[in-house]
Amino acid sequence: RGLIKQVEVERVLSWDCWKIDGKFSLELLRIFSSMMNSQGLFDDEAPIKTILTWDCWKVDGKFSLPLLRTIASMMAGRGLLKKVPVEQLLSWPCWKVDGKFSLKLLQIFSVMMIGRGLLKQSALEAFMAWLPSNHITLDKEQTCLKVACQLFTQTGLPDPKILADIEVTLRRFIPEEAVASDEEESSTSENEPQEMVQIKALTLFCAAPAKWRTSIAEIEQFLVAHNTAHLDQKAVCVTLDSLLRVLANHGQAGVRLWLKHHSRQPDSRGRLTAVLSTSAPLALAKFALNQLPESEWQDYIALCKNLTPAPNKEQWQALKPLRNLLYRRFTLTLRKRIMLEILWPQSEHNRLRYAEKLDTLLNTVPTIDQLYRLHQAFKPQKLQAFLDACLARENTVGQSINETVPEIKTQELLLEGLLLSNHYLSDHGQIPDLCFSKQVAGADGFGVIVDGDAEISGHQRLWHFIAAMLIELN
Repeated sequence: RGLIKQVEVERVLSWDCWKIDGKFSLELLRIFSSMMNSQGLFDDEAPIKTILTWDCWKVDGKFSLPLLRTIASMMAGRGLLKKVPVEQLLSWPCWKVDGKFSLKLLQIFSVMMIGRGLLKQSALEAFMAWLPSNHITLDKEQTCLKVACQLFTQTGLPDPKILADIEVTLRRFIPEEAVASDEEESSTSENEPQEMVQIKALTLFCAAPAKWRTSIAEIEQFLVAHNTAHLDQKAVCVTLDSLLRVLANHGQAGVRLWLKHHSRQPDSRGRLTAVLSTSAPLALAKFALNQLPESEWQDYIALCKNLTPAPNKEQWQALKPLRNLLYRRFTLTLRKRIMLEILWPQSEHNRLRYAEKLDTLLNTVPTIDQLYRLHQAFKPQKLQAFLDACLARENTVGQSINETVPEIKTQELLLEGLLLSNHYLSDHGQIPDLCFSKQVAGADGFGVIVDGDAEISGHQRLWHFIAAMLIELN
């Protein structure tokens, strides 16, 4: 709608309606601006004030900004809310979990309705009736409700009639013996058999938008490859779970890649599934499957999933000494991955050198997590200088200050790194230079003055640094 005009913006921002507890709330302005997206600035403060006075926004007797945000998201770009439809929606009994209103449940459904208007009760109840009886168990990762939330973001609720037809077809792929044994075990429970819940989750993938949608034929090929017709109930559930994990990570593209490579290497089924079940970019999985030996697939995905750019084949082979060292040093894959992520931007020589002297580095920065914070805060060249300063510091331990005095810049870098690694500052880039070197607090408590000997002890320098920092932050 063109550029904004200063007078109109100042008029809108001057309204008292944007205040919560006496303070201007940018979040509240965002909520209302989302509803007016592309419709121009607000004409009047009164409608906004009126909306904020509605009793329906109260949860446990208090105004709930998250509740307002959830309802407003469904009306993104569609104008301001109307009281009666909102009150009706919030009064529906389907929002209750264990007898209490569940904002989390409402939020899950609202994600599917972003910008599509408020939910219709008939469509919501029909979809809820199709969901398995235990769909309200929101703490489980692969409930059908969470799958639906992932697949149908901003596209609206799926049609239960289409889902029912797909589900009937998919049920034919489950051995009757497995279903019968599981139904006997769950006859005294209100929950559906596990593999039937998994079938419903697969149904959602078959009805999903193009980005995620897979075909019934591809699902059948995957199950045939696992010989599910001759498996017991437990094995069927394991197979369906692996298929769902591949779909959750990569959608139809993941299943097609699995089928393509399985046709070439049928004996690699387990490793193939493990690679595509890992949350990592599909391009990374394709590279590993096409360029590396099968024995290295999982290592490459596990260690390189966060590296940018990921190593090519030659670089991966060159990393072998470092990988071996990390495997000897760490048990957890997460630790190996974090350490490689820290070292990857450094030169090939420095990667191995720092890894070999990790114990020495940890004498200055006590944990891998703190070292990772510095990796996030510093550019590679600055991190290299910091790590070199840590190694140099260890080489001078036990020597008198007169024998070896680190350069001022080296001392400053060590102090900055220690501050960032122990007390992370999101705005660390704003730390001014005058907080370092010979700066000490002024006697009047206002500002800093240049004073002190350049060769003061590290202990004194640290206290001068802290005093100057506190004044700056104040």
